[in-house]
Amino acid sequence: MKIAKKRFLSFIILFVALLAQFCLVCGIGAVKVSAADNNLWNMVQEGGLSDVGTEVYGSDAPKDIRVIVARIIQVVLGLLGIIFLVIIITAGYKWMTAAGNEEKVREAKDQLTRGVIGLVIILVAFSITLFVVDEIRKAISGEVW
Repeated sequence: MKIAKKRFLSFIILFVALLAQFCLVCGIGAVKVSAADNNLWNMVQEGGLSDVGTEVYGSDAPKDIRVIVARIIQVVLGLLGIIFLVIIITAGYKWMTAAGNEEKVREAKDQLTRGVIGLVIILVAFSITLFVVDEIRKAISGEVW
């Protein structure tokens, strides 16, 4: 029974973290509440979400497939980073609750090492992707700096 509660709580925490990451990357929730909300709702009912996106974010939304793919890659790498962070936290919890059992401590150290290596790989991939996306954006927009 205790294990089921811990797993359920872990699942809820992971779900909230993934949802928050997705919302941050996609810009969900960035719309300010204003008197034009009824207008936006009417636009959704009449014309669809693309009209609302144009109204809220302007017409400079990326339509280039390279930018869209790069953003998808950033979202995936962000989610993988969250997963590896959860693995590291789980390994630390195992280590702290090992109660002197050398086998459990060794397993926790191995898991912690693998988690840190994975997180470093994800961070490097994320930074490379961020650099490439920025350079693509500069090339598309004609920006020099």
